[in-house]
Amino acid sequence: HKPAPDVYLCTARKLHVKPNECLVFEDLPMGIQAGLNAGMEVCAVEDSYSCDLKMTKMKLAQYYMESYPELLKELTGK
Repeated sequence: HKPAPDVYLCTARKLHVKPNECLVFEDLPMGIQAGLNAGMEVCAVEDSYSCDLKMTKMKLAQYYMESYPELLKELTGK
């Protein structure tokens, strides 16, 4: 169970990548902490369920985004 990093570490192993090469997208503080505990960078994602936790998520994660379309815009420049 989160914040244990097991699910992220298992996934990295199966993908044959090092944890420090991974970026986790999470919408809740416990998930953010799990990603950090795995040694991964974490991008907090805003959602309507946890909007009251925005500041907590922003303090925990290295990155914060309001939506996935925002990410696509950053990646593609469109």
